[in-house]
Amino acid sequence: MTTVDHGLPPDNFQELPDPVVAHRTSPTNIGMSLLAVLAAHDLRFIETGELVERVESSLTTLEGMERFEGHLFNWYDSQTLTPLAPRLCLVGGQSGNLAAGMLALAAGLRETAATAATRSRARVGSR
Repeated sequence: MTTVDHGLPPDNFQELPDPVVAHRTSPTNIGMSLLAVLAAHDLRFIETGELVERVESSLTTLEGMERFEGHLFNWYDSQTLTPLAPRLCLVGGQSGNLAAGMLALAAGLRETAATAATRSRARVGSR
């Protein structure tokens, strides 16, 4: 996830025959990427500030992406945010994967906030 890709995950990196990043993404990729960021935080690879920054960047981009009847398309160019041809919107799979990722992310963020509040109260109480 980089600013070139608007905080969204590129689909893949291909090393051979030449190193190439596939600058396309899907709702499934976005949902799994948000969970990966949460996991990186839970495993203490990133701090809470970076978690918030990355999630906020992805969600802000997601809010502005073109949709069909409220649903995201299956594939987008992650650099231009344009839906890729053919402009498919198969609601079940991609939307379901994103929704599941968002539900798990929300639960994880609530847990992160509750843990931070508990630690803060413990610090205040120990003074």
